Amino acid sequence: MQTDSTQSMSLSGHCANLLARLMHIRGFPNYVSLARSSHDSNDPVTQLWDIFALGVPLCYLFDLLPEDAGFDKINHSEFDEEQYNTNPNRTQMHAIALFAIQIRADNVTDKISDCEDFTVADLWDRSSTDGFEKAVATVTAIVNHLPQDVFITGPLEKLPPHVPLPNKAQETRRNNVIRELVETERKYLWDLEHMQNYAVVVAQSNLIDREIHHRIFANTSELVKFHRKFLVSVDANAGLAWEDQRWGLLFLEAEKEFGEIYVPYCANYTNIKFTPEQERNLSSLNHLMNLNGELPAFMIKPLGRVCKYPLLLECLIKTSSAANYQHYEELKRGLQAHRRVTDLINEAQRRAENERTVKSLRTRIDDWKGHKLKDFGDLVLDDIFEVVRMGEVASARSYSSRSGNSLLLNKGRVFLSDITQTVSNAEVEAMARHFLLTVHWKGANGPESCVLRLRREDQMKQWEKQINRLIQLPVKTSESDGTLVSDSDPDGPVPSPSATTPLQDIVHNDAPPEVAGAIPTSVKVKAHFNEDIFVFRVSPATEYKVLIEKIQRKLRLCTSAPPGDGPLQLKYQDVNGDMVMLGSSADLRIALEECRELLVLYVT
Repeated sequence: MQTDSTQSMSLSGHCANLLARLMHIRGFPNYVSLARSSHDSNDPVTQLWDIFALGVPLCYLFDLLPEDAGFDKINHSEFDEEQYNTNPNRTQMHAIALFAIQIRADNVTDKISDCEDFTVADLWDRSSTDGFEKAVATVTAIVNHLPQDVFITGPLEKLPPHVPLPNKAQETRRNNVIRELVETERKYLWDLEHMQNYAVVVAQSNLIDREIHHRIFANTSELVKFHRKFLVSVDANAGLAWEDQRWGLLFLEAEKEFGEIYVPYCANYTNIKFTPEQERNLSSLNHLMNLNGELPAFMIKPLGRVCKYPLLLECLIKTSSAANYQHYEELKRGLQAHRRVTDLINEAQRRAENERTVKSLRTRIDDWKGHKLKDFGDLVLDDIFEVVRMGEVASARSYSSRSGNSLLLNKGRVFLSDITQTVSNAEVEAMARHFLLTVHWKGANGPESCVLRLRREDQMKQWEKQINRLIQLPVKTSESDGTLVSDSDPDGPVPSPSATTPLQDIVHNDAPPEVAGAIPTSVKVKAHFNEDIFVFRVSPATEYKVLIEKIQRKLRLCTSAPPGDGPLQLKYQDVNGDMVMLGSSADLRIALEECRELLVLYVT
């Protein structure tokens, strides 16, 4: 785990400082020139990596350690150009191996305890910075133990970075955006590493099954490896003059990896849920990370971070122009590339949420009236709203099962092939505004219709768009029971507002109206208990049990007369002005979706 001091300096900063010290070691600049002949880069990480990869500079540094202090010489610091040209990889790897073997010697580890073991493959593999970071730590430790006479002017102190003062307000805003990008990226990487460390401890303690562990912490290691590399590029860009910074190229080149890593993580996030037994087992590690508070907050950070990048890129675009920034169009393409990533994530989340909904329907609907769920086609949208037929609100019936989940009664369905048109409009009542979508279809006894009373305009437009799209698709008859189903759409449907926060709604600030009204990353809750009122924030994905525990803690700490041992009862006022009882996570999600700005609870 990183300390605050190590967190405060990035890998790029460490490399820049170490490179500056190496340049003042007698004879070492010659190796820097050799490395530059193959790769011309201003990035201190790349520069130092190229130098280390030669192998012989590492051996040269080790041989500068005083022999009379017990350090044996490697005697392999001469660069053989003929041998290098014949087989460069073999020559370099041989020198690295000699150095790696020498630093494992007992007399070295006893005298230089900060040396970290690494293999040739660790340093050779540039897909991850893990091995390179070990080499940086080891070389830094060796340089710290070198005698003063090997330095031309003595070891250098850390040089403060030169940051030109902005002469315009636009430059100030741009510098602030870049500073925020760099600093939050470092903090985010630390958070990922903290979560990875926790995952390792959980795996080693065997508190949960290996399969469950893999499902919960699916590709955390890949996230860490990717962002270690990504931070190197972020630091390198930030260290250049503005006209040479290429943030658009950075996101264009990282688009594929972003998608490969974040799509499965974000899709899997919607399915993470601990059983009571798993919660009891993991509670023994609450001293490392609290299961009910810290862990959910850490696990949602990747979703928040991937949404943050487009906002930062938009700010950079607004503070620059094609006239004063040669990479302006590239920057805009970088934003488009990352939006494609968030679109993929949003679609994966939608599919995962729909799969979970369909799985729930299998057990919650008791009587399918002879129909087979597998013949219904893919779920496109689902929501909870009132349906009006012949001027009356259709009653919704449910009853509780032994498992505690409410069962649903199948009251019928309408074939897509029978739907003829949809008509949308809005109505205003005394207590609330509704957005109405009238669906017309061909019934057995003539034309029929119903009205869907939706809470938001974007919901109405979404349902209207999808129904109209689906009724235009060719239909086919299922071979099993004659059920008419729609062919799947190769482009995929528009994501639905559900318990999963649509990422594209968060990211696309200039999106068209049908994707407006995004679910916020948190909802403000005002809870009334007797004469006391207290306010806090919750995630839209908060489970009912977690909300109850949070309220109980607030009551114990903030009220003069805390409740007894009996269960708490929660009510809220819906958009129609009715007081609605909360009793499950499903109820809570509806409440959080309806009351996006402020959810007012009445606790008894």
